[in-house]
Amino acid sequence: MSAPSPHAFLLVIKLGVRFTEEERNSVQWIQDNFGKEALLRTIILFTHTDLLSGKSLEEYIRESHYLPKLVDGCGGRYHSFNNENRSNQQVTKLLQKINGITKEHGTRYYTLDMFKTTKTEITGKDKINLTKFSFILCAIVLIGGILLATWQVKQQNEQLKKELKLKEEQLKNQMQETQQLKNEFKQKEEQLKKELKLKEEQLKNQMQETQQLKNEYKQKEEQLKNQMQETQQLKNEFKQKEEQLKNQMQETQQVTNEFKQKEEQLKKELKLKEEQLKNQMQETQQLKIEYKQKEEQLKNQIQETQQLKNEYKQGGAAEKSNAGDTANDK
Repeated sequence: MSAPSPHAFLLVIKLGVRFTEEERNSVQWIQDNFGKEALLRTIILFTHTDLLSGKSLEEYIRESHYLPKLVDGCGGRYHSFNNENRSNQQVTKLLQKINGITKEHGTRYYTLDMFKTTKTEITGKDKINLTKFSFILCAIVLIGGILLATWQVKQQNEQLKKELKLKEEQLKNQMQETQQLKNEFKQKEEQLKKELKLKEEQLKNQMQETQQLKNEYKQKEEQLKNQMQETQQLKNEFKQKEEQLKNQMQETQQVTNEFKQKEEQLKKELKLKEEQLKNQMQETQQLKIEYKQKEEQLKNQIQETQQLKNEYKQGGAAEKSNAGDTANDK
């Protein structure tokens, strides 16, 4: 703000304390010593607005006996700092107001010639100790800059402390959450181990049951194979008997016709039995579900086979008897 000369003057007033005589007359002092040009570049900076106890700064200024005149003397330009607010936006807004003053005056700063002119108008003299003025002016600007920089650094330090505290809290919470997750994971792990062990036991039992079913199925398959062999043997015997019966039925046409009818009937029954046997072999794959049904079918098959044997024996005896009667008749 100070190179090559001041662009603005900051009149710093702390709120919450009693105004001194010097502060009340500060605007007049600036005008007397630096001229009206300096007032056109002066901004009042109110600090500690957090001490107003909920009252707005505008209300505080209106209720004061001295501040309205002070603010009007500076063209109504003022800014405020809340010392509890650690945000840098307050400084940014102040710099924006200073830039606004600079643009308002065509980027012209307060020069030594302006100060010299003011002194000439007041004292009527041309001479002035410019070195002393520059020193005082630089000292004022330097002190103001140091105060602003100190306040800004303090604000930043407080902000960093708050952020650090917040980070510590977040880290602490994160560590607690991590520990909680570890405990939950450990519990889940133990639960999964128990479930896995239980599943292994169930699988083992299931494998044992499956093996037992396989053994039972193998036994039933052997029984069915034996039954099929017996059925095939019966078929072969039946075929032999059929040939013998054909030879006997050639002796008489009546016997032949009766035998044909019986033969057709037996073929149909045989075909039906073959289909039942074929279906029985396919249904062996579903042995576990239809195990009892297959036992009943097997029992029925055995009964039917025995019945066929009995019928065959009875049929053979009857035919022999008929053949004997025919011979006697001749």
